[in-house]
Order: sequence, then C-alpha cells, then structure tokens
Amino acid sequence: MVNIRVMRLTALIPALSPELVSSLDKCGVRTDSDLLFRPVVEVYLQLSSEDGISLLDLERAVELTAELASAPGIAGDELLAQETQAQEQAPTLFSGVGGLDNLLCGFGGCRVIEITGDKQSGKTVRTGASPLDV
Repeated sequence: MVNIRVMRLTALIPALSPELVSSLDKCGVRTDSDLLFRPVVEVYLQLSSEDGISLLDLERAVELTAELASAPGIAGDELLAQETQAQEQAPTLFSGVGGLDNLLCGFGGCRVIEITGDKQSGKTVRTGASPLDV
C-alpha cells in the first residue's frame, strides 16, 4: 500500500494569495496534488472569470506550489557524509550480556536487530532492560 501525503492549499497562504486559494477551492482544487496533477488549462477553465485570475498567475501558483511541496535536493555524497556522521555520533547501548554485546558491538546506530527466541525465554525482559544498561 502506497501512502501519499497531500497538503491543503490553505497551508500555503501567504505564499499563495488567499483569493487564489479561495477560487481554486470553489472549483474543487483543495490540495497540492489537486493542483499539481491536473492540467493547468483544465483548472484555468474551471475558474470563474470574475475571479480575475490569469493563466500566467495560475501557472506561477503551480510552480510555487511544486517548489513549496518538494523536498530539498541533496547530492548522494552529502547524504552519505551526513549518515556516516550520524552513525558515528549515535550512542551505543549494551545489553549487559557480555557475549551478546561482543557479538553485536552493542545496540545503536542505524541498525535493525531482531531478537527471537522461544516463548518465555526472556526476550521482552532483556530488550526492556537494555536501555537501562547505558
């Protein structure tokens, strides 16, 4: 299942004028997805002529919405450097079980560790106590 997040255009006021957002709302365009994934001309034709919104104004609003709704770009080497730094600064937690700590070099960092075992073997007790062993 894909989880798509949408942003209401009212959240973009004052970057988008309240009048434009109100006009778009009247024709069913209420979110960034509504505005970004419909043809601009189709949206323009749905707007009331008395709203006084030009096609150029609408195109600028679409560009601004795309800019505001997008995540900032980052180069792969910069992202790798940030992740490496975060991993180095992450605290290491120990379980208190010497063999387990030696095997895993402690808990922490950006790793997922799955604890498995038989029923009533102490998984919950051990994982619950680990943060206390810092």
